[in-house]
Amino acid sequence: MNYTLVKLQNEYKIIIPQIQRDYAQGRKDLNNKNKIKSYDFIIKIIEVLTTDKPVMNLYFIYGYTKKAEKDQLAFIPLDGQQRLTTLWLLHWYLSPKKEIEQSGLKMMSATDDVRIWLNKFTYETRNSSKRFCEKLIDEYLPYDEKIITAIKDANWFMTSWLNDPTVVSMLNMLDTIQNQCFDKEKAWTNLVENQKITFDYIDIKSDEFKLKDELYIKMNSRGKPLTLFENFKAYFSEILSAKNTDYENEKLAYEGTEITYQKYFAFKIDSVWTDLFWNFLMLKYKNENNNINNDINKDISTCFMNYFTYIAQMCFFKVNIGKNVSDFKNDFEIFKKKENVIFLFKTLDLLHKISTSETNHIDIEKINIFFENIFQKDMINESYRGQVTLFEEKGVNLFEKCLLEGDGVRFEHQHRIIFYCLMSYLIKYNLQKSNEELRYYLRVVRNLLLAVRYRTETNYNSDIRINAFDNYWKIFKQLLETPNVYDRLLNVIDSKEILITEKALNNEKEKA
Repeated sequence: MNYTLVKLQNEYKIIIPQIQRDYAQGRKDLNNKNKIKSYDFIIKIIEVLTTDKPVMNLYFIYGYTKKAEKDQLAFIPLDGQQRLTTLWLLHWYLSPKKEIEQSGLKMMSATDDVRIWLNKFTYETRNSSKRFCEKLIDEYLPYDEKIITAIKDANWFMTSWLNDPTVVSMLNMLDTIQNQCFDKEKAWTNLVENQKITFDYIDIKSDEFKLKDELYIKMNSRGKPLTLFENFKAYFSEILSAKNTDYENEKLAYEGTEITYQKYFAFKIDSVWTDLFWNFLMLKYKNENNNINNDINKDISTCFMNYFTYIAQMCFFKVNIGKNVSDFKNDFEIFKKKENVIFLFKTLDLLHKISTSETNHIDIEKINIFFENIFQKDMINESYRGQVTLFEEKGVNLFEKCLLEGDGVRFEHQHRIIFYCLMSYLIKYNLQKSNEELRYYLRVVRNLLLAVRYRTETNYNSDIRINAFDNYWKIFKQLLETPNVYDRLLNVIDSKEILITEKALNNEKEKA
């Protein structure tokens, strides 16, 4: 059904739910700090509003309705939050203003009739976002000032709000709109009276769009079926909010507050974790001299699925003794255990921190450097600085191998186990950089894994089996008990019924 923002807000109160990510269309462009990410988008909207160009349709915006306070109905967008917020800011900026005088200054605010429907828009993601939207509508600002400066200097503006990514993005968007030179009255007329910016509105709980109880195929902003990973996110959220998890009544710290595991996942997966994977693919395309793939969302989904599946598989075989490889069927129910979901979250947070530059931007090259400081490719050469040799000809970035597995890249069993041990060590000792003791630990792990082999008539071959990870982990977990693995090797190691030979373990004890 074709709608405008005014029509939607006349019928419903728009509530951006907690599960949604921060407003991102106003974020600064990493490649051009003078522009925001959606610069071209807002310029195109302004062009439509100030020229004879035809109506611009913003595709599907969908969600569901529910009863709010009194007789008010609320619309909860599941897709379209970003576009709705940008439109709301544009309406606030262009709307007719009423004037008052305060302390000799001419002040302006939205007119009463406009306030009525502008007030029917709120954010539940953070209280600061909600309060900012309320104040922007209800309070006065001085005329003839740069909007972003006037807002920040207003006595109602809280400095702490600058820590809220949504508020910062909103300020950037308003600043971008103000910096354009155009006929604002004409733009307002075309926006509200001539209805030149529309979207297709769908209530997924309406009779016209009846859903069955099973997971439905959601749609993205272009009306296409979402990727496998988008549907997986909904499934994973259900796991995290299930009643039979062992963290059901627990909370996680997040930006000065405490939230559920499900909300932590929702916030991170649509913000910093996606930024990490997005920038990883950008570097990959650049290094391969390829243009950005038109289906980059598919590539990101594949990377996410590879990573989640890898962690799930390792957690599964760490506790499921005697299982066959075929017994693991992408069983993400393993994340109902607190230990496993915490490990997943911490690894993603850690990788994001490792890749973050001093200017707080993602620099994936930092992850390459991180791995190159730990592992030595091929044989020892002039680049050797005490790294662990993996005897690998195709790079030592194990994170990259994990994400790209199946794309002409093999993530060997040995590397899977070493990567898991690496992340376990980093988390246990709160490290973001390699050091000598980390390399000691991984060198011992590598040596013990190399000893898991069988002999043919002509040579030795690796006999590492991923479904025997519980057996190997029995040793590797003990070796994690002290920062320096050689200190731990000098004490008693429980090595009963393990596949790593006693001879290999004794070799490492002798080195200690």
